[in-house]
Amino acid sequence: MRRLSDGRIVVAVCGDRQLRSYDASGKYLATLNLAEPPSPQRILVRLFPAGGDTLAAHEGLNLRLELIAPDLSVLRVIPVP
Repeated sequence: MRRLSDGRIVVAVCGDRQLRSYDASGKYLATLNLAEPPSPQRILVRLFPAGGDTLAAHEGLNLRLELIAPDLSVLRVIPVP
């Protein structure tokens, strides 16, 4: 879970491989599915800050890092060797 500068909260839901955002009062805002199609073998390993309100989602077995904007749009996907 990460809190953004405007109070929004982004939560990693590992089993569903999603990021979900909520406003400062806890009202649901949006969901980002990290992989299509979902696979039980790939899991979200970490969610961490990547500068400002940009987040990085690291998926271990999928060997990639996704840079995520505050609105949950994917900015960039970086393969991890």
